[in-house]
Amino acid sequence: MKKLFNDKNLYNQKDSYLVTMVKVVMIVSLFFVVTLTVPSLIILIIKGLFNYKDTNTNLVYVTLIITQVILMIIYNIIYHKDKKNYPVVKESNKMNYVYGVILIVGVAFLSLYLMELLNFYTDEEPNTTLLIGISAVIGAPLMEEVLFRGLILNRLLSKMSIWVAILLSSLLFAVSHLEFTQAIYCFFMGVAIAYVYVKTRSLIPCMIGHGLINLKSCFALNNTPLFYILFIITMILMIYSIYKLLTSDNPKLDMCINKTVKE
Repeated sequence: MKKLFNDKNLYNQKDSYLVTMVKVVMIVSLFFVVTLTVPSLIILIIKGLFNYKDTNTNLVYVTLIITQVILMIIYNIIYHKDKKNYPVVKESNKMNYVYGVILIVGVAFLSLYLMELLNFYTDEEPNTTLLIGISAVIGAPLMEEVLFRGLILNRLLSKMSIWVAILLSSLLFAVSHLEFTQAIYCFFMGVAIAYVYVKTRSLIPCMIGHGLINLKSCFALNNTPLFYILFIITMILMIYSIYKLLTSDNPKLDMCINKTVKE
């Protein structure tokens, strides 16, 4: 088993622990401010300009997609600026991308199944419209992974141990969903995604796994024969993927490109 190792010295974060935590809170606060205000403002503008009377599902998801795009632009600007202070990946096992996606999907399936067994979570009615699919399967994974794994997790990794950073970033990810039972499910999903990020140092498997999980919610699979077939297959693949991730080499990292080597 290869133990995860976090070398905080590979980061070029000059901020103190307190300043780092304040910036993390500010980044998350921006998410809440934008998601709770911008959609309503857009709806008011559309109704005013086009004399639109009804607030139907399509209009709501149009505003949600616009909000996701706005946040995606903001967080990508911050992320690409921050990325210069992150460790550089010299070598990484690309098969861990595949194992990582399987792990993320498997944890999500297992969490939902256990919560339903405990009557703690009831799957919502499936939503299959194009706009909902774009928002859930594309918009949310792209924006949220840059935010919670690209920005927040990396900032936490620069100041604390790997598992503390994983758990804290996952807790923030869970709270961002603003619904108790969904937050529990999202916490475990967040832990899996954060682990995969640390194991690969790439957002690609995180985004793909997150998108596949959200894709599942667009279809009524629960308590159907297909669900149980997929569940069994996913659990078998997940166990194998966990073994491969635990025994594979961790990505080899080098000092960030902005790091100044002291003589």
